[in-house]
Parts: sequence; C-alpha cells; structure tokens
Amino acid sequence: MRLFKYFGPDRAAILQSRLIRFSQPSSFNDPFEFLPFIERIDAPENISQRFIDEANKDFSAQYDALDDDIKLTTSKAQFNEYMKDALLSKISDGSALIQAQIGYAQEKIIEEMNKALGVLCLSEKHDDLLMWAHYADCHRGFVLEFDSESPFFNQRRSVNDDLRHLKPVIYSELRPAINLSNTSVEELGLTKSTHWSYEKEWRIIKALIDADTITSTAQGDVFLFEFPSDALRAIYIGAKMQGDSELSLMKNIEADESLAHLAIFKARVHGSHYELVFDEVR
Repeated sequence: MRLFKYFGPDRAAILQSRLIRFSQPSSFNDPFEFLPFIERIDAPENISQRFIDEANKDFSAQYDALDDDIKLTTSKAQFNEYMKDALLSKISDGSALIQAQIGYAQEKIIEEMNKALGVLCLSEKHDDLLMWAHYADCHRGFVLEFDSESPFFNQRRSVNDDLRHLKPVIYSELRPAINLSNTSVEELGLTKSTHWSYEKEWRIIKALIDADTITSTAQGDVFLFEFPSDALRAIYIGAKMQGDSELSLMKNIEADESLAHLAIFKARVHGSHYELVFDEVR
C-alpha cells in the first residue's frame, strides 16, 4: 500500500537525516484528538462490587489502633459490623462521586498521552488540494511516498500490541462513548469526526521513550524516529515550490546514493480541472 506524508519546504532535511516526528496529541490541529466522551468511569455494578469487597474485609488492624476507651464499649465484632454497614450505605454516594470525576479523567488522559505517546499521521492520498494547502505550505512543500510494507511500519511486539504498527483512522458522526475501565487505543486515538474523512488517514503510534532523537524547542520537546531509506518510494514536489528550494532539494537527492531508487515527480496545475498533474522527472 502507498501512504503519503505532507511537508513544508523547511523540512527538506528529512531526506538526509531520515528522522521523522511522532507528534504528541496536543500538537494536532483537531481539538478532539485523544479527548473521548467518557460516558462512565466504570460500570455501576463494578463500582458497587468494590464497596462490597471492601466491606467484607477484616478491620482488625483498624480496631487495634483505636483508643482503649473505645474498645471498652465496642467489641471487635461490633466494630467490624459497623464498618461494613458504613461502607455499604455509601455505595450510591461513592458511585456518584466516581462519575463526577469524568472531567478530571479527560484532562488526565490527554496529559498522560502527551507524556507517553507520539503519533505519525499518513494519508492514502498524495494529490489532495486541501492537504497540499494545509500541510505543505500552500503547495510550496513536498510529499513523501512511503512503502507501508517496510518493517519500520510494523514493529508490534505481540498480537495484542496496539502500538508500533499501522492502523486506519475510523471516521464517525459521533464521538465514542467510552467506559474508562474498558477502552482501547482505537477509541482514544484512532477515531475522528467525518469532517476529516477526506484525509483517508492511517496512523502508527509509538512510545515516546523509544525515540531515537529528542530536540528541544520553544514549544516543547520534539520526538524523532529514524526510518530506513528503503521505506521511501517517491517524492512529489509542490507546484509552487520556490526555484532555489527545488534546486537544493534535487541536488541533495542526486548526491545521496541511498536515494538512487527514489522516483521524483513535479506537480503542476491542471489546465482545465481543479486537480494536480504530476510529471515524473526521474
């Protein structure tokens, strides 16, 4: 499968460094990224069961810590029964209290995801006019074509590994309503509004701790992962790329033997339709 990544002209050095950014969710242009609608923290029956389990525990240690004066009037059995009744009477209050923490849970999800995970976003399309405008500096940048069969895109460590391999984004009219105690990466990071469906996006999510290089900027740390040159198949140069930028880009490609296999296309505006034409120049 062919997958594509759009870049501005200032990112041309990626062809030599072979370092690509896996972005934290907070840097995305969609404010709903990794921000699910949490319908509930846990199922009510599970919350109730936790109170029941707690109530059935032995409270001997707590009893032993009581003042001797209290022990004179209250036996250990009475104390255990009192603690059990107190906990069971709070089941409904406890459930409501836990559910009230949903807003806090949403904030913590995005906070923890930003610390732990980076996402590489790719597209099935290399000729989308909007993406050229939004992600390739108004057609002054370029698009790289990747080979999705490259081992770089499949580094999963087990059959149950949700990270380190490509997955398609799911487009939905409704935000997923999740149960926080039983959710998945697909619900958290692979579901987007149908407004974005034109991007035909695929993603690979990796742990930031595995980054090959970390650079510091005024906006925060940037986590870069190294990919092999054979993961690249082609480059598409924007219709409005400046002449000096294009010349420099071509020289760097020609001088790099590891990119000898790279096909090069130059975009131009179609004469009569709202579309781009790509002429192969190598």
